[in-house]
Amino acid sequence: MLYGSGSTDAVITRGYTGKPCRVLRSKFTEAWAAPEAPAPLKVPYQSILSGGPFRRAERAHRKDWMTYSAGQVVGQMTGPTSVRQVVYDMLSEYADAMESLDAILSD
Repeated sequence: MLYGSGSTDAVITRGYTGKPCRVLRSKFTEAWAAPEAPAPLKVPYQSILSGGPFRRAERAHRKDWMTYSAGQVVGQMTGPTSVRQVVYDMLSEYADAMESLDAILSD
């Protein structure tokens, strides 16, 4: 679900936890955004209220009602990756940046 989503598939809602958070758009988020929807409860009560419907949607495999937290970069997620790979990528980018900086400073 996350890997096939783009950044426009994420919306900010209070219907998930009671606090504003970016989640994937679903029938659940649309229901909470409707003009006739009640105001979300405060934390942690909204999460407690939402827990039952989320579990039922997952058990019934109703992807149209399921929603997941998703940051702004959800559209850049193409597949699972390991922590090892993320750290390796960060270290490689750091090494490249240091080489570039060294070249600039040595001139």
